[in-house]
Amino acid sequence: MTLLQHYGDGQVLKLMSGSASIPVLSQARSPEADHVERYVALLTAAGVRLPADVKVVRSGGRAAVQHQWLPGTALPDLAESDPAAFLTSVRQVATWAACLDATSARLDTNLANFVTSECGLVCVDVLPPLLTDLRPPERDDWQTLFGALCYDTDITLCALAGYAGRALLAARKSVPAGGIEELSGLCPGHQDPNRLPARWFHTRHHAALAALRNLLPRQSALAAFTATSVLRLRNTPPQHRQERIDAGLAALAELRLGEAGT
Repeated sequence: MTLLQHYGDGQVLKLMSGSASIPVLSQARSPEADHVERYVALLTAAGVRLPADVKVVRSGGRAAVQHQWLPGTALPDLAESDPAAFLTSVRQVATWAACLDATSARLDTNLANFVTSECGLVCVDVLPPLLTDLRPPERDDWQTLFGALCYDTDITLCALAGYAGRALLAARKSVPAGGIEELSGLCPGHQDPNRLPARWFHTRHHAALAALRNLLPRQSALAAFTATSVLRLRNTPPQHRQERIDAGLAALAELRLGEAGT
């Protein structure tokens, strides 16, 4: 799903646009705004910090979220300017995601969804509402990958660790002592390690750790992330997604990680 953003008078308005990769709220029994409001309430109850004035509105017949523009540093940028603060923020995102596991809500841990501000770390994107009762059916490998990333907490946390490792590799900054072990510990493990999403995201995670430990060339790890980019997969025409998934698996298989990423 694409978030269409409009700015004016210091306000941010984010709207949901159609996508086959997320719940089709128009087909749900309740109005889509009700699902967004329920989602916001669940995030807030679990301790996820949202913009203080966030509210659910309608724009152009669609559910939208509106709040005051929040000044601060986007989490991906923090990896370059302050790796220690970046790791602290990543741990906070992981804590929020783990807390939500007991609820019907899930957290999109894309690093771009978070901003560090004067009041601390804030989640600035709550669309689409990731609610387990709205989880779409999964009929192919792409839907299985994306569904697990959104709704299976073990995969969400494993992917978060990989995203964080990739950001640190791209920033070319020294990782604070113990930081690599912290990233390793973010993944809780997987009940079925051979399941496609576990193989996909856990290998990415291990590749980032191995490169941070100088046991794998940095460019090899970053190339593996490029080959397995979920964003590129989402933007690939449906008829070509399986081909790209197979290519991604082949790229991961070429990595010689051994025990380096464990």
